[in-house]
Amino acid sequence: MSRLYTLSLVAVGGLLSIPILTLDYLPLVDYPNHLARAYILATYTQTPAFTAEYSRVAEPIPNIAIDVIVPVLLRFTSIVPASKVFLAGLILLFVLGCHLLGRAIHGQPTWLAVPCSFFVYNSTLFYGYVNYVAGVGLFSVAVAYWLSHRRNWSTAALGFSSALVFIAYLAHLSAYVFVAVTVCVVEGCNYLREGRPAKAVGVSLIPLIPPAAAFVVFMRGSGEVGRVGWNSVTGKMTPLLALFLSYSPVLDGFAILSTAAIVVFAATRVKRFTVDRPILISALALFVLYWLSPKELLTSSGVDARFILPASLLGVLSVRLEMPGRVAAIALCACVLVFSLRVGEIWHTWAQSDNRIAAEVERLMVLPDGARVYPIFATSKNPTTAKRERGFLHVVHYATIYRHVLVPTLFALPGQQPLVFRREPKYATFSNRDKTAWLRDMDGYEYVWSYGIDTGVAQAISAKGEMISNVDGFGLWRLTRP
Repeated sequence: MSRLYTLSLVAVGGLLSIPILTLDYLPLVDYPNHLARAYILATYTQTPAFTAEYSRVAEPIPNIAIDVIVPVLLRFTSIVPASKVFLAGLILLFVLGCHLLGRAIHGQPTWLAVPCSFFVYNSTLFYGYVNYVAGVGLFSVAVAYWLSHRRNWSTAALGFSSALVFIAYLAHLSAYVFVAVTVCVVEGCNYLREGRPAKAVGVSLIPLIPPAAAFVVFMRGSGEVGRVGWNSVTGKMTPLLALFLSYSPVLDGFAILSTAAIVVFAATRVKRFTVDRPILISALALFVLYWLSPKELLTSSGVDARFILPASLLGVLSVRLEMPGRVAAIALCACVLVFSLRVGEIWHTWAQSDNRIAAEVERLMVLPDGARVYPIFATSKNPTTAKRERGFLHVVHYATIYRHVLVPTLFALPGQQPLVFRREPKYATFSNRDKTAWLRDMDGYEYVWSYGIDTGVAQAISAKGEMISNVDGFGLWRLTRP
């Protein structure tokens, strides 16, 4: 590994970590919800309100990256530093995964790992799917180790590979799916091309067995299946751009066009172009699964979109390019510049939201310890504005951390999280089409927290309570007429 390559990869990892390390409250949609659950797990036995409301579950649930790591970090520090360490760790894990996966595919480090590292700033991160992002990083590491040892297994290597795959499974179920598809496709391709003995193929598949067994034994019949929702053909197009989308349509268009121009520039000057066929076929298999998968499954949304990131990583890293050194340097620097500008715009947007969230968190400190709070959330009809506002969806869950409040929207589903409600709470998601269900279901709560509601909804809440604050789109009421 050259020193310049190492410095470049470290610099990119540092650059990608800056927005996380410099801000306290990132507007990653679901993240405050996950963070609140991790805090509950860490302080469960010391907080009577939590023990009365929730039960802990000890099962190998394939969705527990944050639930394992953050409670450990909270033994040594407070919630904001723990959050930063966790998120920065996800970024660095992803960068490491790109390096290791590229090296395992090519037999040596590849400069393509540098632009691939920027893929971590994608739509799934913006939505706060942090267990998934951790899973993709672990998928890269697990597949890289498997590729490096698949032709010469020792007992220790097989055991370590199995451990890596199982850890990826625990981080997020999708990570295991990505590993299984890649391993099976690579083994299948090499079996057909080289005629590998069936016994050798079977040994290489051993790391896939423990997670599958855990899922069948512990997870069968656990949790909710939820409705299966399918995306439209036009709806399938947006996730294809997940690696380029930010909060600015203008910058998104610039990033897409600039990347296309860089690819054309490099392609017209390539001396030799080869691909690792098994890896490329694995990428295509994941891409096909994207088109075949539903949008909603097992109470999760964006299921199909989650195939895009690993498919893109495998697709790009499967390529081997030979071109003049000057051309390669220009193309790489141009890519890094374009992606860095995108990261800068995202950082700027996050900083604006960070200030608004911090102010609202301070206002939520007036809530009494252990209060029950009913959230009502609405966004702008403007798509660009709505995308920025979605980062406020779960801001009320910071009050769970600081004031131990109980909120019915906490992600605590059987079979999905290691924390579940003892009794399912009454809650109706706010809808502009139906303005009655939420009004009925907020009975039994002591406070209402809101964002983006119109005057009519505010008046309906005021008829049942007393307004405490109404600032910057955020509202808080104390209910006096249940």
